[in-house]
Amino acid sequence: MNKALYVGLDVHKDTIAVAVAEDGRSGEIRFHGAIVNSADAVLRLTKTLTKNGHIPSFCYEAAPDANRSTADGNGTGEKAYHDRVKQGIGKRGRH
Repeated sequence: MNKALYVGLDVHKDTIAVAVAEDGRSGEIRFHGAIVNSADAVLRLTKTLTKNGHIPSFCYEAAPDANRSTADGNGTGEKAYHDRVKQGIGKRGRH
């Protein structure tokens, strides 16, 4: 059975802080850790989070210029994230 996993990303220039919350009233909420701010790191994170049948739903927070040097290397981290979503790797949403 697939279970929702809510993933909060706090985006910084060089790193992304990751928190996860399991679905349901009794779901665990925890700090997952920090990852490097790169498309490869986000992809590895997504693959890790989808283990055990979880379906991650992502939301992120970033200052106006905090993600300028991000994931795809050309200043459009948002684009890299959306490319991953189009590939079916994650879902976009703000919860």
